[in-house]
Amino acid sequence: MSMKEWVKAQGLSYRQLASDMGVSASQLCKKLNRQSAWQEDDLVWFSDHYGLSADFVIGCSEEPYRVGVA
Repeated sequence: MSMKEWVKAQGLSYRQLASDMGVSASQLCKKLNRQSAWQEDDLVWFSDHYGLSADFVIGCSEEPYRVGVA
């Protein structure tokens, strides 16, 4: 699953999610389409609000949530 697919599966609109994050919908769209890089603040925000791993958000993992961290 990609970040873009995850957003859709959660029933989130780009506009609402962008507003919640404090960014514009166009900025969010560019990040979801890999035309712009995610920032550290974005990764922390997704972790804090949805429990998503940074690896998933940036596209290095297909698993949205951290699993079995020792």
